[in-house]
Amino acid sequence: MGRFTGGIWRSPPRPAWPHRHSSTTWPRITWGRLAQLANRATRRRSPWNSRTEEENTMKRELNILLGTLLAIACVALVACGGDGGGDKVAPQQTAGGGAIPAIPSAPEAPGVTENRIVLGAHTARSGALAPLLQVALPGLYEGAEAFFSYMNDEHGGVCGGKKIDWRVEDDQSTSEGALAATKRLAEDDKVFAFFFSMGDFGHDPAVVQYLNERRIPDMYLVTGGDYADADTLQHRFMFRSLTRYHDEGLVIAQYIRDNYPGKRVGILNVPEFQLVAATVQGVRDGLAGSDNEIVAEAKTSASNFDYMPQVLTLKEAKPDIIVSSFLAPQASFLLTAMEKAGVAPDQWTLIGSSATSDTGVFNLVGDKLDKLGGYYATVFARVDLYATDPRFAAYRDVLARYKPELKPVNPYTWFAFASAILMVETIERACGKGPLTREGLVAAAESIDGNFRHIPPDIASMLDTVPDPIKMSPTDHNPFGGWVVVRGQGGKWNLAGNTVFQIRDGKVTEGTVKQ
Repeated sequence: MGRFTGGIWRSPPRPAWPHRHSSTTWPRITWGRLAQLANRATRRRSPWNSRTEEENTMKRELNILLGTLLAIACVALVACGGDGGGDKVAPQQTAGGGAIPAIPSAPEAPGVTENRIVLGAHTARSGALAPLLQVALPGLYEGAEAFFSYMNDEHGGVCGGKKIDWRVEDDQSTSEGALAATKRLAEDDKVFAFFFSMGDFGHDPAVVQYLNERRIPDMYLVTGGDYADADTLQHRFMFRSLTRYHDEGLVIAQYIRDNYPGKRVGILNVPEFQLVAATVQGVRDGLAGSDNEIVAEAKTSASNFDYMPQVLTLKEAKPDIIVSSFLAPQASFLLTAMEKAGVAPDQWTLIGSSATSDTGVFNLVGDKLDKLGGYYATVFARVDLYATDPRFAAYRDVLARYKPELKPVNPYTWFAFASAILMVETIERACGKGPLTREGLVAAAESIDGNFRHIPPDIASMLDTVPDPIKMSPTDHNPFGGWVVVRGQGGKWNLAGNTVFQIRDGKVTEGTVKQ
């Protein structure tokens, strides 16, 4: 099982053996003296008789010794991995009722040392899905790595000098591989938290249950799948980074109702992809009761490159709009099949989710998109601003210096970069509350309120452009909550209208885009 070793990801450091803290001076009391003290201390005496000075002295010595032994036991327990959770233990009491003086403690939590915070993730680096992810989601993990490298090199890391050590394991494109990779990172590497694991492929309920049962934070999971919508109280340690796919489907439906009343709708579904299946279900739910009839649904698979049967099915139903979550390769397959099937491009308008906003589509299909009735995507980030807006200047600069092969206009690069910003802000907030613990990290994430005060302002300014402020709470672990619609035309994305769509209590509400 290979480990992704590019950039700052590196082999786990060898654990240091527990050692005695050099500044601690222990009382010089022998075991013989202990026996003498214990014997004298346990003698029965009349409660109204006062102790002699010698007895008082011996009592104080015994209290000190018992307190010292308890302290040593506590240190040994932590050093040997007793609790492992990093949370504070209630103060011990000496035999005389006084609190034991504080002593230097072990690292705040597993994966946290004086100069390092270890995070983990899994994704498909081999197996059936690896080639698809490399083509369809380029720059996804490298975007996050760029920001972590920038923070480590130019700001000394986080929390006053702790470098971020992010370890990404290969899950081999399987659920079994994802669980095995998760266990290796949790049990062998003892990561502090998981960050940005690939959620749609392998990070299934078994992985979620494993992490939540062990109270290991599962931060900013790359998924919008319905399985991640479980009761927040039941899965309190899990946070997603993608918007809910079903919600995006509702937004697409609302956009169709607003702008294409009475138009006929066809669906291109890939049932094995949550990204597509949940989105089109949202479209169905959102169009229910409207004058937009769904006239056909054509199904395909992730491994299919020939979309001719699907195009012929849709063509027969005479739709005006085709809805899907078009990744760039799928859009290319569809347009090629349309041309072969004799479907005039302007007959169909294609509308997809945020996955559709990949700029790679312009390289794959050239000017074919301009001949369509329209090529639209719902997005939770302003992809139309990446290349030129001054609020993205620092983002573009960091990429140019740390990952020059990445294109800042790639939405997946921005998404990964933004998620890494969110993780750093979360860690910094947790550090500000005392020793860094897993419970503290969860509480810090739930306090995110749209104000990124621990991030360099020139970097944080890029988050001012999102349609709706990034925020979470104890009952809402989804940071992104607003969408706009963009149109692909002339080799770039342009804002299509001035409407911001939001989901409130399962219903779509509309506002105005902020510039």
